[in-house]
Amino acid sequence: MADTPTMRATYGPRVVRARQQALAAHLPLFRKGASVAAVVAVAGLGLSCVPALHGGAVALVLFGWGLAGALLAALLLALDHERHAVDLCCPHCGRNPTGMQRQAATWIDHCVHCLYWLKTPPWIAPAADDAT
Repeated sequence: MADTPTMRATYGPRVVRARQQALAAHLPLFRKGASVAAVVAVAGLGLSCVPALHGGAVALVLFGWGLAGALLAALLLALDHERHAVDLCCPHCGRNPTGMQRQAATWIDHCVHCLYWLKTPPWIAPAADDAT
């Protein structure tokens, strides 16, 4: 009983292939910048702990750099996440597959509007390639 699907969505291999191609072509813009900002945040906040024990202006400067890096990383990741949510539409109906929810584009498995699968469901075996 646990393997029985509870959702009645339509599986279309062409829709799944079109979604996977759209995801592959839609690379994240700010992933590298957000990673650099996250490293700056961790380094700045980590280094600010050492002189903070003794006090001083250096600790304040390092803490400010870490805080600025953390805010920049959060902003870049949020902008990239919003761009994915707006730009990647369902190949079947052309609408945002999550509706009003905001999820990462790679997490979405079906469209809430037309109920078409955007990923191959786990209970359907993927087609074997006959390229041998």
